[in-house]
Amino acid sequence: MDAFARTWLSISEPAQWRKAVEAALTGPWVAHLGRRTKTEDEVLIELLKRHTTKAHTDWLPLWERRVRGKRTLLLSALVGRATTEDWLADSRTGEVQALLQEVEDSRLAAVLRSLVPDHQRVLLSWSDPGVTTWSEAAQHAGASDPKRTGEQVRRRVRYMVDEQRRRTGLRVER
Repeated sequence: MDAFARTWLSISEPAQWRKAVEAALTGPWVAHLGRRTKTEDEVLIELLKRHTTKAHTDWLPLWERRVRGKRTLLLSALVGRATTEDWLADSRTGEVQALLQEVEDSRLAAVLRSLVPDHQRVLLSWSDPGVTTWSEAAQHAGASDPKRTGEQVRRRVRYMVDEQRRRTGLRVER
């Protein structure tokens, strides 16, 4: 099969095209091969090449096909240190994102100072783009019970943010 594909169809890597060549050779048009009184060999080979190319496209996974020169990206595909899904869906609230963006702000420093070192690591891990939940942040920070630790840190940070807003006179909305 590979030798046929290489010789007659000029396919340089026939192993990748094996299923497509088999599908093309077993297609309904093959029945006409014996009745070629007026047909040239080149026409038949070109027809076989077309069917092979179509079958090869049919065998390709959707994420390997191109549409207008662009590929489809899987949600689980890594883009940097995060997946496509992580970049598209960020579950953090606006107030927490604002808190994380103001690293130099004294309010963030006050929140970090109010936490024990293990919880500080969880908060800093939570700012990583690949981390979407407090449990993941706690796991990333090496907590023994990520779910419980993540929830503790979330509550403590939420309390500290609310307390700072109350002290500065900002209205807290939930």
